Amino acid sequence: MTKATTQRINSVFTSLIRSIEKQKDHFMVKPFTDLDQILNLLVENNIISGFTYLEKERQICYKVYITYNSSKKHWINSIDYYSTPGNRRFIRVTNLKKAKEWNQLNRLGLIRTRLGFLTLKTCIKYQIGGELIILIK
Repeated sequence: MTKATTQRINSVFTSLIRSIEKQKDHFMVKPFTDLDQILNLLVENNIISGFTYLEKERQICYKVYITYNSSKKHWINSIDYYSTPGNRRFIRVTNLKKAKEWNQLNRLGLIRTRLGFLTLKTCIKYQIGGELIILIK
């Protein structure tokens, strides 16, 4: 993963948090490598309700829709950024015991593996490690 990709992933989640704080129903993201895979993981885990691909006057972007409950609340309290462009952090298969504790606390981890981006739960299932990008609480 290049530094630019790590920065872009972090900016997507920063936009998500800011939109939740302002109680917006969507936000816009410029496309980059692996964004589809990340957004599909967020849809599967009910963090966002969906996304659409928009193309207007040579401008390409994704419109990402946020999922709220009936009282306009979202279950995300905070997002911890583990890997940064200057400090990449990896989680090994032997350290998945700690990951199991995170999983029991209903935290969603996003990990970049040789199979692509996977959630913490999937990495525990397949016993595969990788670069720990974020942990959502």
